[in-house]
Amino acid sequence: MSNTRIKSLAKLREYRAGMDMEEYLSTEFLQNLNFIDQKLRSLDQAVVVNDICVRYTSASGQSIPSSVLTVLNFETKDFDSDSLVTVGTSWRFKAKEDAIYEASGFIVFTSGGGWGVGEEVAVNIHINGVSYARIGGVIMQAAHGTYVEIPLVACPFKLRTNEYMDLRVYQSSGASLSLLGGINWISIKKIGAY
Repeated sequence: MSNTRIKSLAKLREYRAGMDMEEYLSTEFLQNLNFIDQKLRSLDQAVVVNDICVRYTSASGQSIPSSVLTVLNFETKDFDSDSLVTVGTSWRFKAKEDAIYEASGFIVFTSGGGWGVGEEVAVNIHINGVSYARIGGVIMQAAHGTYVEIPLVACPFKLRTNEYMDLRVYQSSGASLSLLGGINWISIKKIGAY
């Protein structure tokens, strides 16, 4: 006889031993609900324990010199699950574990002295000081004196424990330009195993 059938017979005997059918079904139902609830809670705890997520903003209006690759400094922490970011001129996200991460963000340049045709802005992810991927940029198609918004597309990248990434920007306007304070942000999250 299979284990399933033995268990069913045992339940049937239990029911016949005086338990009312409604009481029997209610007890079974509540036990199953309790089991499912415990499994879901353990999954929630696993996600929280393994979750790595940071978001930083910049209110300072960082000055970006022309034709100089410059590390972007997002100096204000919104959240940082494990204090993985160092702020300042050498801003960086340092991995606490081997994993695949994803970065996205947004920056806005002020108009400064204006933009000319063919001048550009490029934003790249650098890993351990080496350019990895361009995640934002624009080449000016017409001369103008307005703000330039640069959405930074979500980009996955791999880091080993203690390796780091940063964002570097290059602009070729011919003058130092500032980022518009209070609008710029970066978000980095773990998305998978290495």
